[in-house]
Amino acid sequence: MTKPSDDPQLEQRVAALEQHAGATDAAIADLDARVLALENAVTTPTPPTPEPPDGTWGGIAPPLVDNTLPEPEPPEPEPEPEGEGLAVVIRAASGETVYEEAGSENLGDYVDPDGAFVQHCYRAPRQDDALPGLTVWFRPDADGSRQEVVVELGVPLVASLTPANLGAYEAEIWDGDELVATVQVPSHPWYARWRWQSAPRPVRVSRETLIASGKVPHYDGTVLGQFIADLAPQTYTTMGFSGMVTGMGWTGDRPDIGILTGWSAQWLCKGNNTETVIAQGEASGTISMHLRDPVTGAPLDLVNDYPKITSYPNGGDPIVPMTKGIVTYDSGHSPACSYLPWLLTGDVYYLEALQFQANIEIIGEPASGRYTWAGRYGAWPLRNKLYAAVASPTDPPRWLLAQSVFHAHMEGVRSEMLKDMANEDPILSVFRARQFGGSQGTPAHPSGTYAVFWQCAMESLVYGLCVQLGFDEWSEPLVWKIDSEVQRTNGEAWPRATPVPYNTGLVYTCNLTAAITATDTFIPVDHYAGGPWPVEPFSVKCQNEVMTVVDKGDGALWQVQRTAPVAHAAGQALVGPTYLSWLECAMRTVAMHPDEVPFAPDDPTGMAELYNETSGSVGYAQYARAALAVAVRCGVAEAASSYAWIDDEFTKHNRSSWHPAWGWCIT
Repeated sequence: MTKPSDDPQLEQRVAALEQHAGATDAAIADLDARVLALENAVTTPTPPTPEPPDGTWGGIAPPLVDNTLPEPEPPEPEPEPEGEGLAVVIRAASGETVYEEAGSENLGDYVDPDGAFVQHCYRAPRQDDALPGLTVWFRPDADGSRQEVVVELGVPLVASLTPANLGAYEAEIWDGDELVATVQVPSHPWYARWRWQSAPRPVRVSRETLIASGKVPHYDGTVLGQFIADLAPQTYTTMGFSGMVTGMGWTGDRPDIGILTGWSAQWLCKGNNTETVIAQGEASGTISMHLRDPVTGAPLDLVNDYPKITSYPNGGDPIVPMTKGIVTYDSGHSPACSYLPWLLTGDVYYLEALQFQANIEIIGEPASGRYTWAGRYGAWPLRNKLYAAVASPTDPPRWLLAQSVFHAHMEGVRSEMLKDMANEDPILSVFRARQFGGSQGTPAHPSGTYAVFWQCAMESLVYGLCVQLGFDEWSEPLVWKIDSEVQRTNGEAWPRATPVPYNTGLVYTCNLTAAITATDTFIPVDHYAGGPWPVEPFSVKCQNEVMTVVDKGDGALWQVQRTAPVAHAAGQALVGPTYLSWLECAMRTVAMHPDEVPFAPDDPTGMAELYNETSGSVGYAQYARAALAVAVRCGVAEAASSYAWIDDEFTKHNRSSWHPAWGWCIT
């Protein structure tokens, strides 16, 4: 191996490394010495402090220093939790059943459109072996500020469940290990519900703001309300109905019938009965109408999922059996008890009620005739579909239906309406009488021959509210329908002194005063055969036989020609041609029904003043006035003069014995 050549740079680098290594050895030695000193300090005992001869230091006792660390106290045991979240304990005749929020199914949140709250929704598992069909819903607000529990009985479309009402029971509401409420339930009908809430949602809008928004009719009791007594205040108790009629089919003008209830209308006029309005919203739960889809948890979707479902026997598929509850529902007399509470508070419980109520009326009809009803049986169900459409979100959680569902139902009604508008029958084309026929016939108005125009006014009112609430497609039906009210109040053909008779015949009729055989060619008729009739010959129908009247010169004995004669009993109606104009209808009505449309030949106004001899005469006229008021606000120019006249008449005659009800103080 050869010796490497000398390299000055390499030698300098090596020298530097050796110097650095020496410094490192010195540092390590220093560290070793310091470690040894620390070890000696730890192991060497501290010498005792010498005691003074007299136990004191300068006559002062030294301070006592205790360097002994105290033993740590054992922590107190945490109490065993008895439960988390809400729970409901139901004590019924069958025993005790517990429903818990923990472990319940999360169905998603409802977000208040005004941003006031977000509400969770949890569905506890049913326990059909203990309480068949009873469901408990836990609905706390997301921020923890409010708790809610909803208890419903009845689930449709579950083969193992048979509708059966539940008797009295006690429900305890627990929040963790704290008992927060005990509710006594006197009975629980199938498809009814009740709720407990830690606090009611606050009223967040004034009546002035609400009326100005157009979300309700323009109520104003300043003039017409000055003689109206306040309705009796109402409260809510579990499974009560807060002053509304439980047998809804009862006839007569009642404060729970109308575009809103009378109590709601009074609040909009005076604002003095908020508690009653809210109580009636709670009372909606007593109606057996809460049919939920057992899968989604939402009210049944009768458009997309169950287009033929019905409770009407043999009227569709599937058939949903019902059972009698506390409230006997009738769609022609149903109250709008949830809409104003929803507007006031935004409470989703009332929104649900609007959806359930719109549904129950559809389910109660045959699937083939869902949207064909008219009169009050068309007006109030459309009102409920409208309110549900207004309140429902466009993109709801799974336990609610979307606005589009109820808009579709409204369109179903409108499609039937458009068919009637295209019909050339004078009953529709002239008189706009969708509610025609009548089943409670009398000799004056045999069944199938008369219209009930006060019910038609209810339809006109709801059509107008559809337009007011933003559904512009109802403008044309409103203009078409309100023409009936216009023609009876404009003073041109109809004697507007009595603009809304109880029944109005639209067909010539009279009655047999004695039985006739199949061979008779002269038939005895009552006094309704007098007055204006078409010129002979004209046809009349008696039961299924068509006769031709060839001579009516003797007002009590007509001569007829018969082609297929049969015998007829006394009292059978003879039904002639339909009236072709309002003038023809008015002439016949004034001549033959003076008790219904009194003719006052000495009236200097020419029957242009609203007759008001009795307190009852205001009843039906108030419906027409309200319908005209809404039409005018919706821009129907043809209604303006008629409304101005009838409103002036109401103002002029308003007094303690003659005034509208709260529900009809619409301007």
